[in-house]
Amino acid sequence: MPGHKGKSTTSMDQETKETKVFRGVVRTAEAKSLEVEAEDERVITFQIADFTKNPDNVVPYDKVEIDALRDEKGLFTATVIKKTGHVMPPPEQDVLASQQQAAPIEIEERPTTRLATEVKLEADEGAPPKLKRGAPKQKEAPPAAAPEIASNSPSQQPPPTAPPAPAETPTAPAPPPMQDAQRALLDRAHEVAQDFLGNLPNFVCQQFTTRYVSEGHVNSWHALDVVSADVIYEDHKERYDHLAINGKPVKSKVEDTGAWSTGEFGTVLDDLFHPATAADFKFKGNRSIQRRSAMLFDFDVTHPHSHWKIQVPGQAIQPAYHGSVWIDKETARVLRIEMQAVKIPEEFPDDTTEMAIDYDFITGLGTERTLLPVKAEVLSCQRGTNTCQRNTIEFRNYHKYSGESTITFK
Repeated sequence: MPGHKGKSTTSMDQETKETKVFRGVVRTAEAKSLEVEAEDERVITFQIADFTKNPDNVVPYDKVEIDALRDEKGLFTATVIKKTGHVMPPPEQDVLASQQQAAPIEIEERPTTRLATEVKLEADEGAPPKLKRGAPKQKEAPPAAAPEIASNSPSQQPPPTAPPAPAETPTAPAPPPMQDAQRALLDRAHEVAQDFLGNLPNFVCQQFTTRYVSEGHVNSWHALDVVSADVIYEDHKERYDHLAINGKPVKSKVEDTGAWSTGEFGTVLDDLFHPATAADFKFKGNRSIQRRSAMLFDFDVTHPHSHWKIQVPGQAIQPAYHGSVWIDKETARVLRIEMQAVKIPEEFPDDTTEMAIDYDFITGLGTERTLLPVKAEVLSCQRGTNTCQRNTIEFRNYHKYSGESTITFK
Protein backbone atom coordinates (compact mmCIF):
# COMPACT_ATOMS: atom_id res chain seq x y z
CA MET A 1 0.00 0.00 0.00
CA PRO A 2 1.41 3.45 -0.81
CA GLY A 3 3.03 5.03 2.22
CA HIS A 4 2.56 1.88 4.30
CA LYS A 5 5.57 0.79 6.31
CA GLY A 6 5.90 -2.55 8.00
CA LYS A 7 7.83 -3.32 11.15
CA SER A 8 11.59 -3.19 10.86
CA THR A 9 13.28 -6.56 10.77
CA THR A 10 16.25 -7.29 13.03
CA SER A 11 18.92 -9.90 12.62
CA MET A 12 17.17 -12.04 15.25
CA ASP A 13 13.97 -11.93 13.20
CA GLN A 14 15.85 -13.44 10.27
CA GLU A 15 16.61 -16.56 12.26
CA THR A 16 12.93 -17.22 12.98
CA LYS A 17 11.50 -16.41 9.53
CA GLU A 18 11.76 -18.36 6.31
CA THR A 19 13.87 -16.79 3.59
CA LYS A 20 12.58 -16.98 0.01
CA VAL A 21 14.52 -16.44 -3.19
CA PHE A 22 13.18 -14.20 -5.95
CA ARG A 23 14.54 -13.61 -9.46
CA GLY A 24 13.63 -10.82 -11.80
CA VAL A 25 14.52 -7.45 -13.34
CA VAL A 26 14.83 -4.20 -11.39
CA ARG A 27 12.24 -1.58 -12.34
CA THR A 28 13.11 1.14 -9.84
CA ALA A 29 15.96 1.40 -7.32
CA GLU A 30 15.92 3.75 -4.35
CA ALA A 31 17.95 4.03 -1.18
CA LYS A 32 15.37 2.22 0.99
CA SER A 33 13.45 0.11 -1.51
CA LEU A 34 13.74 -1.86 -4.71
CA GLU A 35 10.93 -2.62 -7.16
CA VAL A 36 11.46 -5.82 -9.13
CA GLU A 37 9.42 -7.46 -11.88
CA ALA A 38 9.67 -11.12 -10.92
CA GLU A 39 9.80 -14.06 -13.29
CA ASP A 40 6.14 -14.83 -12.66
CA GLU A 41 5.13 -11.26 -13.74
CA ARG A 42 4.50 -9.95 -10.22
CA VAL A 43 5.94 -6.54 -9.36
CA ILE A 44 7.39 -6.87 -5.85
CA THR A 45 8.63 -4.07 -3.62
CA PHE A 46 11.56 -5.05 -1.40
CA GLN A 47 12.45 -2.92 1.60
CA ILE A 48 16.18 -2.37 2.09
CA ALA A 49 17.26 -2.51 5.74
CA ASP A 50 20.58 -1.75 7.44
CA PHE A 51 21.52 -5.44 7.33
CA THR A 52 20.70 -5.88 3.60
CA LYS A 53 23.71 -6.98 1.58
CA ASN A 54 23.72 -5.16 -1.77
CA PRO A 55 27.36 -5.17 -2.90
CA ASP A 56 26.63 -4.39 -6.55
CA ASN A 57 24.35 -1.37 -5.94
CA VAL A 58 21.93 -2.49 -8.61
CA VAL A 59 20.18 -0.10 -10.99
CA PRO A 60 17.08 -0.37 -13.21
CA TYR A 61 17.17 -3.17 -15.82
CA ASP A 62 19.67 -5.18 -13.78
CA LYS A 63 18.74 -8.85 -13.46
CA VAL A 64 18.84 -9.81 -9.80
CA GLU A 65 18.45 -12.68 -7.37
CA ILE A 66 17.09 -11.57 -4.00
CA ASP A 67 16.86 -13.41 -0.70
CA ALA A 68 14.01 -11.85 1.25
CA LEU A 69 11.87 -12.20 4.35
CA ARG A 70 8.11 -11.58 4.40
CA ASP A 71 6.40 -10.18 7.49
CA GLU A 72 2.87 -10.74 8.75
CA LYS A 73 1.58 -7.79 6.71
CA GLY A 74 2.88 -9.21 3.46
CA LEU A 75 5.79 -6.79 3.08
CA PHE A 76 9.18 -8.05 1.88
CA THR A 77 12.60 -7.12 3.28
CA ALA A 78 15.68 -8.05 1.25
CA THR A 79 18.53 -9.73 3.08
CA VAL A 80 20.84 -10.34 0.10
CA ILE A 81 20.69 -8.73 -3.36
CA LYS A 82 22.82 -10.27 -6.11
CA LYS A 83 23.23 -8.92 -9.62
CA THR A 84 23.07 -11.72 -12.21
CA GLY A 85 23.04 -9.75 -15.46
CA HIS A 86 21.56 -6.80 -17.29
CA VAL A 87 18.86 -6.42 -19.94
CA MET A 88 18.58 -3.68 -22.49
CA PRO A 89 15.65 -1.31 -21.95
CA PRO A 90 13.04 -1.37 -24.70
CA PRO A 91 13.05 1.41 -27.29
CA GLU A 92 11.63 4.67 -25.99
CA GLN A 93 8.60 4.54 -28.25
CA ASP A 94 7.72 1.05 -26.95
CA VAL A 95 7.96 2.25 -23.34
CA LEU A 96 5.66 5.15 -24.05
CA ALA A 97 3.19 2.97 -25.90
CA SER A 98 3.02 0.47 -23.05
CA GLN A 99 2.71 3.03 -20.25
CA GLN A 100 0.64 5.91 -21.56
CA GLN A 101 -3.11 6.05 -21.25
CA ALA A 102 -5.46 6.42 -24.16
CA ALA A 103 -6.74 9.96 -24.02
CA PRO A 104 -4.68 13.12 -24.36
CA ILE A 105 -5.83 13.89 -20.80
CA GLU A 106 -4.68 12.14 -17.66
CA ILE A 107 -7.35 10.95 -15.24
CA GLU A 108 -5.45 8.24 -13.37
CA GLU A 109 -2.20 6.49 -14.03
CA ARG A 110 -4.16 3.28 -14.52
CA PRO A 111 -7.24 1.57 -13.12
CA THR A 112 -6.12 0.36 -9.71
CA THR A 113 -7.63 -2.18 -7.35
CA ARG A 114 -6.06 -2.33 -3.90
CA LEU A 115 -6.89 -5.41 -1.88
CA ALA A 116 -6.76 -5.89 1.88
CA THR A 117 -5.15 -9.26 2.56
CA GLU A 118 -5.43 -9.10 6.34
CA VAL A 119 -9.11 -10.17 6.37
CA LYS A 120 -9.16 -13.67 7.83
CA LEU A 121 -12.27 -15.72 8.62
CA GLU A 122 -13.03 -19.39 8.86
CA ALA A 123 -14.41 -20.34 5.45
CA ASP A 124 -17.40 -22.65 5.05
CA GLU A 125 -17.64 -25.13 2.23
CA GLY A 126 -19.10 -23.79 -0.97
CA ALA A 127 -18.09 -22.00 -4.14
CA PRO A 128 -16.85 -18.42 -3.87
CA PRO A 129 -19.42 -15.78 -4.80
CA LYS A 130 -19.38 -14.23 -8.26
CA LEU A 131 -20.37 -10.87 -9.64
CA LYS A 132 -23.72 -10.87 -11.40
CA ARG A 133 -24.26 -9.47 -14.85
CA GLY A 134 -26.22 -6.25 -15.01
CA ALA A 135 -28.55 -7.50 -17.73
CA PRO A 136 -30.97 -10.32 -16.83
CA LYS A 137 -29.86 -13.67 -18.10
CA GLN A 138 -31.84 -15.01 -21.01
CA LYS A 139 -33.09 -18.56 -20.93
CA GLU A 140 -31.11 -20.80 -23.18
CA ALA A 141 -31.88 -24.22 -24.52
CA PRO A 142 -29.74 -27.01 -23.02
CA PRO A 143 -26.70 -27.66 -25.17
CA ALA A 144 -26.78 -30.71 -27.33
CA ALA A 145 -23.10 -31.40 -26.83
CA ALA A 146 -20.37 -30.66 -24.34
CA PRO A 147 -19.29 -27.01 -24.11
CA GLU A 148 -16.63 -25.97 -26.54
CA ILE A 149 -14.12 -25.38 -23.76
CA ALA A 150 -14.25 -29.05 -22.86
CA SER A 151 -13.10 -30.12 -26.32
CA ASN A 152 -9.50 -29.20 -25.42
CA SER A 153 -9.49 -31.31 -22.24
CA PRO A 154 -8.05 -34.85 -22.28
CA SER A 155 -10.61 -37.60 -22.08
CA GLN A 156 -11.07 -39.22 -18.67
CA GLN A 157 -11.76 -42.69 -20.17
CA PRO A 158 -8.84 -44.97 -21.14
CA PRO A 159 -8.55 -45.61 -24.88
CA PRO A 160 -9.85 -49.00 -26.09
CA THR A 161 -7.28 -51.70 -26.71
CA ALA A 162 -8.22 -51.98 -30.35
CA PRO A 163 -9.46 -48.58 -31.42
CA PRO A 164 -11.50 -48.40 -34.58
CA ALA A 165 -10.35 -46.37 -37.50
CA PRO A 166 -10.59 -42.70 -36.59
CA ALA A 167 -13.71 -41.08 -37.92
CA GLU A 168 -13.80 -37.55 -39.14
CA THR A 169 -14.95 -35.26 -36.37
CA PRO A 170 -16.98 -32.29 -37.59
CA THR A 171 -15.09 -29.09 -36.98
CA ALA A 172 -16.85 -26.52 -34.83
CA PRO A 173 -17.88 -23.57 -36.98
CA ALA A 174 -15.73 -20.50 -36.60
CA PRO A 175 -17.44 -17.47 -35.07
CA PRO A 176 -18.95 -15.28 -37.78
CA PRO A 177 -16.95 -12.19 -38.67
CA MET A 178 -18.09 -8.99 -37.04
CA GLN A 179 -20.68 -7.26 -39.18
CA ASP A 180 -20.22 -3.71 -40.43
CA ALA A 181 -22.91 -2.36 -38.08
CA GLN A 182 -21.25 -4.00 -35.07
CA ARG A 183 -17.80 -2.72 -36.01
CA ALA A 184 -19.21 0.74 -36.65
CA LEU A 185 -20.78 0.82 -33.18
CA LEU A 186 -17.44 -0.10 -31.59
CA ASP A 187 -15.71 2.69 -33.52
CA ARG A 188 -18.41 5.16 -32.49
CA ALA A 189 -18.10 4.03 -28.85
CA HIS A 190 -14.39 4.81 -28.97
CA GLU A 191 -15.01 8.27 -30.39
CA VAL A 192 -17.83 9.02 -27.94
CA ALA A 193 -15.67 7.89 -24.98
CA GLN A 194 -12.85 10.19 -26.09
CA ASP A 195 -15.25 13.12 -26.48
CA PHE A 196 -16.85 12.34 -23.12
CA LEU A 197 -13.52 12.36 -21.28
CA GLY A 198 -12.26 15.48 -23.01
CA ASN A 199 -15.38 17.50 -22.19
CA LEU A 200 -16.27 16.17 -18.77
CA PRO A 201 -16.89 19.18 -16.49
CA ASN A 202 -15.59 19.59 -12.98
CA PHE A 203 -18.01 18.03 -10.53
CA VAL A 204 -18.36 16.69 -7.02
CA CYS A 205 -20.40 13.71 -5.86
CA GLN A 206 -20.77 11.53 -2.80
CA GLN A 207 -19.34 8.03 -2.84
CA PHE A 208 -20.57 5.35 -0.44
CA THR A 209 -18.59 2.10 -0.33
CA THR A 210 -19.98 -0.79 1.67
CA ARG A 211 -17.29 -3.39 2.33
CA TYR A 212 -18.26 -7.00 2.93
CA VAL A 213 -16.49 -10.26 3.69
CA SER A 214 -17.88 -13.70 2.90
CA GLU A 215 -17.21 -17.03 4.56
CA GLY A 216 -17.89 -18.96 1.39
CA HIS A 217 -21.58 -19.09 0.49
CA VAL A 218 -23.16 -16.67 -1.96
CA ASN A 219 -25.50 -15.21 0.66
CA SER A 220 -23.12 -15.22 3.63
CA TRP A 221 -21.84 -11.67 3.23
CA HIS A 222 -21.05 -9.81 6.46
CA ALA A 223 -20.82 -6.01 6.29
CA LEU A 224 -17.53 -4.70 7.68
CA ASP A 225 -18.05 -0.96 7.35
CA VAL A 226 -19.31 1.87 5.15
CA VAL A 227 -16.78 4.35 3.78
CA SER A 228 -18.18 7.70 2.68
CA ALA A 229 -16.28 10.43 0.85
CA ASP A 230 -16.73 13.41 -1.41
CA VAL A 231 -15.25 12.67 -4.81
CA ILE A 232 -14.00 15.87 -6.44
CA TYR A 233 -13.32 15.64 -10.17
CA GLU A 234 -11.28 18.68 -11.19
CA ASP A 235 -9.16 19.25 -14.29
CA HIS A 236 -9.56 15.62 -15.35
CA LYS A 237 -8.31 14.21 -12.05
CA GLU A 238 -10.20 12.80 -9.13
CA ARG A 239 -9.45 13.25 -5.43
CA TYR A 240 -11.22 12.37 -2.20
CA ASP A 241 -12.24 14.64 0.65
CA HIS A 242 -14.21 14.34 3.92
CA LEU A 243 -13.39 10.65 4.28
CA ALA A 244 -15.37 8.88 7.01
CA ILE A 245 -15.86 5.28 8.13
CA ASN A 246 -19.24 4.54 9.65
CA GLY A 247 -19.75 8.29 9.97
CA LYS A 248 -16.51 8.95 11.88
CA PRO A 249 -13.91 11.17 10.15
CA VAL A 250 -10.67 9.51 9.10
CA LYS A 251 -7.48 11.45 8.51
CA SER A 252 -5.50 8.67 6.83
CA LYS A 253 -5.34 8.14 3.09
CA VAL A 254 -8.40 6.51 1.60
CA GLU A 255 -6.35 3.62 0.19
CA ASP A 256 -4.97 2.87 3.65
CA THR A 257 -8.40 2.07 5.09
CA GLY A 258 -8.78 -1.31 3.37
CA ALA A 259 -9.83 -2.66 -0.02
CA TRP A 260 -10.22 0.20 -2.49
CA SER A 261 -10.37 0.90 -6.21
CA THR A 262 -9.89 3.88 -8.52
CA GLY A 263 -10.50 4.60 -12.19
CA GLU A 264 -14.28 4.34 -12.31
CA PHE A 265 -14.68 7.92 -13.58
CA GLY A 266 -12.91 7.43 -16.86
CA THR A 267 -9.72 5.40 -16.79
CA VAL A 268 -11.39 2.00 -17.18
CA LEU A 269 -13.59 3.27 -20.01
CA ASP A 270 -10.73 5.11 -21.68
CA ASP A 271 -8.31 2.22 -21.44
CA LEU A 272 -10.75 -0.35 -22.85
CA PHE A 273 -10.82 1.28 -26.30
CA HIS A 274 -7.23 2.50 -26.44
CA PRO A 275 -5.11 0.94 -29.25
CA ALA A 276 -2.32 0.19 -26.75
CA THR A 277 -4.71 -2.11 -24.87
CA ALA A 278 -5.36 -4.10 -28.07
CA ALA A 279 -8.62 -5.52 -26.71
CA ASP A 280 -10.04 -8.31 -28.87
CA PHE A 281 -13.79 -7.73 -29.16
CA LYS A 282 -16.39 -10.36 -30.12
CA PHE A 283 -20.05 -9.55 -30.71
CA LYS A 284 -22.32 -11.63 -28.46
CA GLY A 285 -25.76 -10.36 -29.37
CA ASN A 286 -28.39 -7.70 -28.80
CA ARG A 287 -29.43 -7.03 -25.23
CA SER A 288 -31.68 -4.74 -23.21
CA ILE A 289 -30.08 -3.02 -20.21
CA GLN A 290 -31.40 -0.09 -18.17
CA ARG A 291 -34.46 -0.10 -20.44
CA ARG A 292 -32.25 0.67 -23.45
CA SER A 293 -31.34 -1.37 -26.52
CA ALA A 294 -27.67 -2.31 -26.51
CA MET A 295 -25.12 -4.53 -28.17
CA LEU A 296 -23.10 -6.86 -25.96
CA PHE A 297 -19.44 -7.48 -26.75
CA ASP A 298 -17.01 -9.78 -24.95
CA PHE A 299 -13.36 -8.76 -24.91
CA ASP A 300 -9.94 -10.17 -24.02
CA VAL A 301 -6.79 -8.25 -23.05
CA THR A 302 -3.41 -9.97 -22.82
CA HIS A 303 -0.84 -9.38 -20.08
CA PRO A 304 1.61 -7.34 -22.22
CA HIS A 305 -1.20 -4.88 -23.01
CA SER A 306 -2.84 -4.79 -19.57
CA HIS A 307 -2.91 -1.53 -17.59
CA TRP A 308 -5.15 -2.84 -14.79
CA LYS A 309 -3.06 -2.75 -11.63
CA ILE A 310 -4.10 -5.05 -8.76
CA GLN A 311 -2.16 -4.26 -5.61
CA VAL A 312 -1.71 -5.86 -2.20
CA PRO A 313 0.84 -4.90 0.46
CA GLY A 314 4.31 -5.52 -0.95
CA GLN A 315 3.40 -6.58 -4.47
CA ALA A 316 1.24 -5.90 -7.50
CA ILE A 317 0.28 -7.43 -10.83
CA GLN A 318 -1.06 -6.20 -14.15
CA PRO A 319 -2.81 -9.40 -15.29
CA ALA A 320 -4.49 -10.43 -18.47
CA TYR A 321 -8.24 -10.07 -18.20
CA HIS A 322 -11.47 -10.68 -20.06
CA GLY A 323 -14.90 -9.20 -19.72
CA SER A 324 -18.01 -7.77 -21.35
CA VAL A 325 -19.21 -4.33 -22.39
CA TRP A 326 -22.76 -3.16 -23.10
CA ILE A 327 -22.95 -0.33 -25.70
CA ASP A 328 -26.09 1.72 -26.25
CA LYS A 329 -27.23 1.37 -29.87
CA GLU A 330 -28.57 4.92 -30.16
CA THR A 331 -25.83 6.93 -28.48
CA ALA A 332 -22.85 4.50 -28.67
CA ARG A 333 -22.25 5.17 -24.97
CA VAL A 334 -21.06 2.41 -22.67
CA LEU A 335 -23.71 1.36 -20.14
CA ARG A 336 -21.81 -1.37 -18.27
CA ILE A 337 -18.31 -2.84 -18.14
CA GLU A 338 -17.31 -6.12 -16.50
CA MET A 339 -13.75 -7.39 -16.21
CA GLN A 340 -12.15 -10.40 -14.55
CA ALA A 341 -8.43 -11.05 -14.08
CA VAL A 342 -7.07 -14.32 -15.51
CA LYS A 343 -3.76 -16.17 -15.30
CA ILE A 344 -2.97 -14.67 -11.90
CA PRO A 345 0.51 -15.77 -10.68
CA GLU A 346 0.31 -18.66 -8.21
CA GLU A 347 2.28 -16.79 -5.53
CA PHE A 348 -0.11 -13.84 -5.54
CA PRO A 349 -2.29 -13.88 -2.37
CA ASP A 350 -5.62 -13.59 -4.26
CA ASP A 351 -6.73 -15.88 -7.05
CA THR A 352 -9.92 -14.01 -8.06
CA THR A 353 -10.41 -10.33 -8.81
CA GLU A 354 -13.41 -8.95 -10.68
CA MET A 355 -14.84 -5.49 -11.30
CA ALA A 356 -18.10 -4.17 -12.74
CA ILE A 357 -19.17 -0.57 -13.42
CA ASP A 358 -22.66 0.67 -14.34
CA TYR A 359 -23.14 4.02 -16.10
CA ASP A 360 -26.29 6.11 -16.41
CA PHE A 361 -27.34 9.56 -17.56
CA ILE A 362 -27.07 12.18 -14.80
CA THR A 363 -28.70 15.61 -14.62
CA GLY A 364 -27.37 18.53 -12.62
CA LEU A 365 -24.08 19.20 -14.43
CA GLY A 366 -25.55 21.37 -17.17
CA THR A 367 -28.35 21.58 -19.67
CA GLU A 368 -27.61 18.15 -21.10
CA ARG A 369 -27.60 14.81 -19.37
CA THR A 370 -24.11 13.40 -18.73
CA LEU A 371 -23.23 9.71 -18.69
CA LEU A 372 -21.41 8.94 -15.45
CA PRO A 373 -20.84 5.91 -13.21
CA VAL A 374 -23.66 5.29 -10.75
CA LYS A 375 -22.62 1.91 -9.32
CA ALA A 376 -19.52 -0.23 -9.17
CA GLU A 377 -18.56 -3.50 -7.56
CA VAL A 378 -15.22 -5.14 -6.84
CA LEU A 379 -14.84 -8.74 -5.71
CA SER A 380 -11.70 -10.63 -4.68
CA CYS A 381 -11.07 -14.03 -3.08
CA GLN A 382 -8.08 -15.26 -1.13
CA ARG A 383 -6.12 -18.06 -2.74
CA GLY A 384 -6.98 -21.56 -1.60
CA THR A 385 -9.94 -20.43 0.53
CA ASN A 386 -13.55 -19.40 0.13
CA THR A 387 -12.92 -16.14 1.98
CA CYS A 388 -13.84 -13.26 -0.29
CA GLN A 389 -14.11 -9.49 -0.07
CA ARG A 390 -16.65 -7.40 -1.91
CA ASN A 391 -16.97 -3.64 -2.23
CA THR A 392 -20.27 -2.21 -3.47
CA ILE A 393 -19.92 1.44 -4.49
CA GLU A 394 -22.66 4.00 -5.08
CA PHE A 395 -22.20 7.49 -6.51
CA ARG A 396 -24.85 10.04 -5.56
CA ASN A 397 -25.69 13.74 -5.66
CA TYR A 398 -23.66 14.84 -8.67
CA HIS A 399 -23.35 18.59 -9.04
CA LYS A 400 -20.94 21.08 -10.56
CA TYR A 401 -17.76 21.86 -8.66
CA SER A 402 -16.03 25.23 -8.49
CA GLY A 403 -12.68 25.65 -6.82
CA GLU A 404 -12.67 27.06 -3.32
CA SER A 405 -10.65 30.15 -2.51
CA THR A 406 -10.07 32.20 0.62
CA ILE A 407 -9.11 35.90 0.67
CA THR A 408 -7.56 37.27 3.84
CA PHE A 409 -6.94 41.01 4.39
CA LYS A 410 -4.06 41.97 6.65
